[in-house]
Amino acid sequence: MVLSLGDYMNELDCPIVEVTVYRSEADIKRTGKIHLPSSGLQKVIIPNVSSKINQDSIRVNGRGLGSIISTDIKSKLGERTPLPEITSLLDELEQLYLEKAKLEAEKAALAQQQEGLLSLWNKTTHEEHFLRRWAMGKIDIEKLKTLEAYVFQDFSTKLLDLDLKLKKLQEKIDDKNAQLEMLNAQFREQTERLYDIVVNVDVDQESDFELDVTYRIYDSYWHPTYDITLESESAKVEQFVLVRNSTFEPWNNAYLTLSTVSTSVTSIQEPEPYYIYLGTPYVAKPRSAARRDMFEAEKKMAEIEEMDEDLAGAPYEEEPALMPPPAPDLKVVEAELRSEGEVQVFKLPEKVTIPPDGEPHGFLAQTYKLQFKREFYWDAYLGNEVIELLKITNGDVTLLPGRAKVFEGQDFIGATNLPKIAPSEEFDAGARVSPTIKAEKKLMEREAEKTGLVGKKSTRSYKYQLKIENLREDSLITVYDRIPKSQSEEVEVEIKSMKPEPKETRIGIYKWEVEVPAKSEFFIEYEFVIEFPRGQNVYPLP
Repeated sequence: MVLSLGDYMNELDCPIVEVTVYRSEADIKRTGKIHLPSSGLQKVIIPNVSSKINQDSIRVNGRGLGSIISTDIKSKLGERTPLPEITSLLDELEQLYLEKAKLEAEKAALAQQQEGLLSLWNKTTHEEHFLRRWAMGKIDIEKLKTLEAYVFQDFSTKLLDLDLKLKKLQEKIDDKNAQLEMLNAQFREQTERLYDIVVNVDVDQESDFELDVTYRIYDSYWHPTYDITLESESAKVEQFVLVRNSTFEPWNNAYLTLSTVSTSVTSIQEPEPYYIYLGTPYVAKPRSAARRDMFEAEKKMAEIEEMDEDLAGAPYEEEPALMPPPAPDLKVVEAELRSEGEVQVFKLPEKVTIPPDGEPHGFLAQTYKLQFKREFYWDAYLGNEVIELLKITNGDVTLLPGRAKVFEGQDFIGATNLPKIAPSEEFDAGARVSPTIKAEKKLMEREAEKTGLVGKKSTRSYKYQLKIENLREDSLITVYDRIPKSQSEEVEVEIKSMKPEPKETRIGIYKWEVEVPAKSEFFIEYEFVIEFPRGQNVYPLP
């Protein structure tokens, strides 16, 4: 197709046929055919390429009877069709302004009539003939009052009513104009400076040419997201990819490939000298061994609580289950995965269309069947709740960082953020309060302080029972509890009994790993005595 476009002689219909999206940009491939009707140097234009193009990345290859001499790029201000909302608002404003004009004309006519009647009234009521008839009692007072009300009251009421209508109408107009200004601002932002790629071709003879144009473009990216469905002995992990196109170029009916290859430019930096100095460096005072061990134990408890907050479990009976957040529409077409070390490439088998709206468009990349298990924890901070950790062992492919929604069957449990997961690595799919395992810790006995008449010591004794009730299948539960640990040589804590024996003991932190059969209860009981000097206070006591 030959067009008269100044320096441009031939415009090429060159649609996008392939898109490879990286983590922050994309490679675009366009292909088009054109008939060049004469030999010699001719210009072929590929119009309306986004200004977000990397101009250094443009490459053109072709097939035909001739050769490509050079490639240029020319900028221009793109033309975009106004938003439909703008057209609709303009139509509404036109009607509102017409209505306003009618009301203002009606108001002006009434005001003119009132002014004429007032003038006539003043002239009539001040004439000598009227005054004589008034003095002789020959004026009908009732008719005069009716005329006066018509001139002074009826017209004023009508004018006031018109003023109110005009005020409300102006408010509507102001509101529509504000909406129009917002849409015009969006439209101005979307009116992008575009480029035309100009290919200079030396044509040997009249023939058909086929050109392939490739370039890199910014403001397009993708990231993974996951749906994890817990089954009886495995977890189905569906990996989706969300692709965003903010390039102002629509990707219509094109093949889509997603890659984790890094396209950022880097450089080598020589190291700076490593200087050492004479003197005493500042060293933070180390924790005591006891405080360090307590810190490590409490850190473990905090990690469990943090995971519980990260993936809030579905409530059990007392509260309605959480509903999953809305997600983009996903087309279920699984991609072909090619993995080379840390690099992953997903290629969708079918052509797709992604408009340049900056919104996420989702596609199914891969589905994995992974090993899954549950781990249960209770600690002294949790009260009656048992934490259920969801543990999954990854397969042979690296899982990229991304948001994961977790389901059990059709029930939504919660959501969590997955880090990068290496092959065969075990990872947490989150934590929740177990709906099927309960714990209850009770103070069974507490004896008041006893002070002897002769002795110098006072004592307090405590007896606790922890009951774990399992409503599901056989489960291994890890229990952490604590008994006061004295920080003074004058205060002694003595364990009187503990059943069963803990697996680990560390500075007053006791750990049990107990196998609780299905639909049964398990008990942990212990008793201890605190002895301290008479007349002194010990804190904090249970």
